[in-house]
Amino acid sequence: ESFDACMWLDVGRKDSLWGQWAEQLQERGWVQDETLFALPMDWRHGPDSWAAPGGAFDRLAQLIERAVEVSSSPAVVVSMSMGGPFFALFCSQHVSEAWKLRHIQTFVSVSGVYGGSSSPLLTLFSGKWGSLIPSILQPFSLKTARTFASLPWLLPSDRVFSSDRVWIRTKSRNFTASELPEALELAGAYFSANRTRAFASLAGQALAPSVTTFCFFGAKLPTIEALEWNEEELRSPPDSASMGMGDGTVLAESLSACMEWAKVQRMPVKNVTWDYVAHTDMLKWPPVFKKFFEILVG
Repeated sequence: ESFDACMWLDVGRKDSLWGQWAEQLQERGWVQDETLFALPMDWRHGPDSWAAPGGAFDRLAQLIERAVEVSSSPAVVVSMSMGGPFFALFCSQHVSEAWKLRHIQTFVSVSGVYGGSSSPLLTLFSGKWGSLIPSILQPFSLKTARTFASLPWLLPSDRVFSSDRVWIRTKSRNFTASELPEALELAGAYFSANRTRAFASLAGQALAPSVTTFCFFGAKLPTIEALEWNEEELRSPPDSASMGMGDGTVLAESLSACMEWAKVQRMPVKNVTWDYVAHTDMLKWPPVFKKFFEILVG
């Protein structure tokens, strides 16, 4: 675990995660471990593991406390994708209102997944992980993915989407969000089914962090919606998928679910969208960093 591990996806520093943003901040005077910090965390784990004593939430609290002490100012926290609900859950369940008032100035969420996504659903039924996993390795990827507690947490939630919305279609049956655990069991993914039930309430307004929040996300891109099988058997990969609109990975309703927090918290929530900018491309699109920097220094 290191600062660099959060910045780059490869040792050659060619494939950036936060690396380009960190470099731009350092060029403007931010200093690693003085005014610029990162939290390495095992994203494969789930909320129960992160919230356990000594887990990622405790380490995050300690990191923020140190950052505030060193910099003498409250923190501006920025997250990407699952990092959004991770930090929102930390705020909503792990620290007090007084702690947040003292330690957090602003939360900037980039491509946050607040109502789940069909992308991890596809992974749990096929082993497909975007373009990262070649088809020959997907059976192995499937077995591995079904040991991750994080993926069930990111499945579509009826706390954001309509309770009768269909996410899986077979020859004679449809499955809604509340029925996804049963579908996973039919596919042999028993651990994933168990975790889906356990984490079902941790979505939408339940994640409201009660801190000033900006939600950044892309829009108007075709995005996987429901998985479809021509037969009844769910132990094979889906035959096709219907499409909705979102950022190419997460549907629009899930990305914009953070705006519902304004109904349950007094701190403001604002959103900024960029049409036709894909989920992970947000960190590579210069206007996104420009807007973040305006918030940071504003």
